Amino acid sequence: MMYKWDDILIVGDSFAGDRRAIDNWPVALTLKLTGDEYSPQYRPRGQGFPGASWWSTRTNLLKELETRIPKVLIMCHTNEDRLQSDNDYGLNIGCCTDNHIAIPIGDTNYSPDILNAARQYFKYLYSPSYHLWAMDRWFNELESILNEKKIPVVIHLHSFPKKTPGNPGRSDVVPKVFDYGVTSEEILYNLSVDKYNHPTDFTEASGEFNNHFKTAENLTIANALHAAVVNFKSDLNGTIQNLNLLQQ
Repeated sequence: MMYKWDDILIVGDSFAGDRRAIDNWPVALTLKLTGDEYSPQYRPRGQGFPGASWWSTRTNLLKELETRIPKVLIMCHTNEDRLQSDNDYGLNIGCCTDNHIAIPIGDTNYSPDILNAARQYFKYLYSPSYHLWAMDRWFNELESILNEKKIPVVIHLHSFPKKTPGNPGRSDVVPKVFDYGVTSEEILYNLSVDKYNHPTDFTEASGEFNNHFKTAENLTIANALHAAVVNFKSDLNGTIQNLNLLQQ
């Protein structure tokens, strides 16, 4: 089955943020599913928001669903400790500690006061339990949305593992297995760290990474997700699967 461009919607965080080049996985995947020809202006439906909270993903998803219900939805779910922003600023603990936040291209509203306000929030007001609670409410709402819209193929990718109390180190625990759609048991952050031996702060000083992966891995992820889409069956809804995102 070949899809049309607007049949495919990809939303999430920085793991789905780079989508300009032919070897960025959202572009490569959309081209494989549609058979379209690439041009420098080609962009998949949806958006990835580097450093931003799930609120930005939610806002983009709702806007896209108002435009047209897709046949394929792929979501990269970020972690809970990010501060919501209607301007899609990348306000999270790591960015604020490094005195750097992700600012959307073309934004004219940003000022250093925003970074300072976020730093003060995380220093004096941040409640981990509240952020976990809020993201759980979002996941519950998302389940309702997906059940209502009846999108034929939904694939959930978790960008980060679930934090476990008393264990600040590595975790392979998936934060949520969704009732609607297939949830990948592979965690994108872990895949990137394991592949490239990233330091724990996950910085990427060079420009060779897109979506936190190099070119070869972007294309491998696109191929794996293509296989997951074309082999999707409705009885897979509610299951967790190893999609072999980097094991081809």
